Amino acid sequence: MHLGGDWFDLIRLDGDRLAVVVGDVVGHQVEAAADMAQLRTIVNTLIRLGVPLGEVFPRLTDLIGAGFLGTCVAMVVDPAAGEAAVARVGHPHPVLARPGGAPTPIETATSLPLGMVRGPVAVTTVPFRPGDLLVAYTDGLVERRGRTYDAGLAELCGVVDAVRDAPVEAVADALLGRLAGAEDDQALVVLRHVDPAARSPTPFPPQ
Repeated sequence: MHLGGDWFDLIRLDGDRLAVVVGDVVGHQVEAAADMAQLRTIVNTLIRLGVPLGEVFPRLTDLIGAGFLGTCVAMVVDPAAGEAAVARVGHPHPVLARPGGAPTPIETATSLPLGMVRGPVAVTTVPFRPGDLLVAYTDGLVERRGRTYDAGLAELCGVVDAVRDAPVEAVADALLGRLAGAEDDQALVVLRHVDPAARSPTPFPPQ
């Protein structure tokens, strides 16, 4: 049935902010898909209710216990403030590409994976300004047998660097075309901060 436990979610918040969630539940087939659906719904609800980003994952553990294992990154992007807040639990580092600079992973404090988080998770805030590109993904996009995670991350950064000025859909297509060769599940989100003066007055996200 090709069911898996990877997911992403985009949640519009007040003040033209956007929450981005990318997660991965350990396992495959129906069981992983069922766990994923439950976790996605609860994380989405907690964020919509205004639970602080650092409290989302321990609150999740409190609600459903520790009968699962996975990874997740949750980010709140605030275009008006020009910043993105990142909370990561066992998940691959999001990648940030700024105009004129090399794409780099967003470094955050180390945390236990989903299902093991009991205390608040450190939140890292980074600048996210017009022209910046933000890429979040699951490990199926970068991990291969016989290759380290760091090597896969370097390849991802190289692809982003080569196509950074393309529309976000083209960036995603390039990443999936170059990196999506593993049998593991994959999820991918690509965001660009567009200068409000360069677009029509529509609610965030513009791309």
